[in-house]
Amino acid sequence: MLLSLQPRGEASRAMLWFSPLLAALLTLLSGALLFALLGHPPLETLKVLLVDPLGDLYGVSELLVKALPILLCALGLAVVYNARIWNIGAEGQLLIGALAGSALAVNIIDWDSRWALVLTLLLGTLGGAAWAGLCAWLKTAFNANEILTSIMLNYIALNLLLFAVHGPLKDPEGFNFPESAMFGDATRLPELIEGLRVHAGFYFALLALVVVWVLLQKSFLGFQIKVLGLDRRAAGFVGFRDKKLVWIALLISGGLAGLAGVAEVTGPIGQLVPQ
Repeated sequence: MLLSLQPRGEASRAMLWFSPLLAALLTLLSGALLFALLGHPPLETLKVLLVDPLGDLYGVSELLVKALPILLCALGLAVVYNARIWNIGAEGQLLIGALAGSALAVNIIDWDSRWALVLTLLLGTLGGAAWAGLCAWLKTAFNANEILTSIMLNYIALNLLLFAVHGPLKDPEGFNFPESAMFGDATRLPELIEGLRVHAGFYFALLALVVVWVLLQKSFLGFQIKVLGLDRRAAGFVGFRDKKLVWIALLISGGLAGLAGVAEVTGPIGQLVPQ
């Protein structure tokens, strides 16, 4: 008698909770095995790697600084992946967001208006969205594979960044280092805790988390995006405009990645640098 695998009618709620725990456990076990093979005590090494950095407020602050842009990009990717659109270009969209915001920030260093930061963040967000919009245009107009186009746009974005910090945005008083001038105080995100690098971008991540959850779980637009991902033909039969949804999903994803990039340069860095 032949055995066949049948898909579940609906996702297992138990596996929704168990699978990430299993992934974390397997990561720890494989890491411990690797350290043991390298001749390091596995438990002590894992403690130094994972526990010790959280032993003080500074370590927690640095963890948040690194996690915030990743979280913003991940939330944007959650939107496109629900539509089964494989945006591999969040890195490039982040870089363009940083570049666009920096192009404005270095030209308004002397501003003391609170609108300076708002405009800088807005321009960075729009820059990331526009970069993702290139993928949407290529996909909807020419049926180009978004995996390939978004990956290639990452390299173009990186080279644009390098061109900017070695050329038009290079600080003329920076001793020939490839970096922009330091931004003015009006275009810097405030620190949440004095003396630590964690900044107000933390609130952006929390807000984006709520907005994306509401969008995907409670809105008709989110329902359309998920139907598009489950069955593109069925979405067309019920009147959902697939090209419009592709544009919306990619613009949201790129916008959040662009926000992550501009939050990096207006937050802990305070200038545009090649990294």
